[in-house]
Amino acid sequence: MSAATRRPNDLVKRVAAIREEIGELKAEAAGIASAPLPRVEILETIDASLDEIRQRWKSPVSGLLHGRRVTEFLAVPGTYGSYQGAIEGLIATVAGDALREKLVDLVDAALEETGVGMPAADRPAALEAIAKQLFALEIEEETAIRKAVETGLRITRRADADPSAVLGLQRRRAS
Repeated sequence: MSAATRRPNDLVKRVAAIREEIGELKAEAAGIASAPLPRVEILETIDASLDEIRQRWKSPVSGLLHGRRVTEFLAVPGTYGSYQGAIEGLIATVAGDALREKLVDLVDAALEETGVGMPAADRPAALEAIAKQLFALEIEEETAIRKAVETGLRITRRADADPSAVLGLQRRRAS
């Protein structure tokens, strides 16, 4: 096999390898973005949510001090925007500890199945690092495609290729 014949085959293999790497990085990014948070962050969210609901419930309850009946804020739509808001407030106030305990049990069971992802604060930096790697690979892919075209070989570009890489533009960081 001559060097001229070998070169197009090498380019096809290189583009295929780059595309495999791109797929792996995209899967890694999707995994980071969709992974559950660490248990401690989930529990903080549960506690903050229950506290917020309890705080909203204080206003209707204070109406009791001024002669309002319980049924006025439990049965009238609109007090919380809906019946559901009133029921949430009642449950969080009256049975909040039991609700939290049940939610923690459900979270723990779910985390046993899914595993734990990275903290929310670490995700943007990890995703940015992957985005930089992806862009570098896409530039490399485009370079190989252009070399293939020069040898008379046509390689179809991916539909999801970054237009900046295809056009040979440098990405600007958002300020």
